[in-house]
Amino acid sequence: MSITPYETLAIAPKSQEASMFRSNQLQKESAQQAQIAGTVQQQTQQRMSRTEKPAGKEETPFKFDAKEKGNNAYHQQQERERKQKEEKESEDRKRMLGCTFEVSV
Repeated sequence: MSITPYETLAIAPKSQEASMFRSNQLQKESAQQAQIAGTVQQQTQQRMSRTEKPAGKEETPFKFDAKEKGNNAYHQQQERERKQKEEKESEDRKRMLGCTFEVSV
């Protein structure tokens, strides 16, 4: 396959384009590596400057109320029982008000 005079004129600009394309690819790879290295370094600095929870620590359950119930459960039970008792007494009072007794001597 022979090279025509037209092709010889077109080869020179294409070789320059190819070299520019290749240099851009190489620069892009190095820029990506620099960016990744910067990101890793930044993450390392952030981790070093803040405190983190220990991975192996187990949290103890919250037990500070009577009868080993937590979150005021025992107190809520007493309040519920007191309210029920008050409601029962108020119902008894209502029934007593409605009835009359005759006492004859």
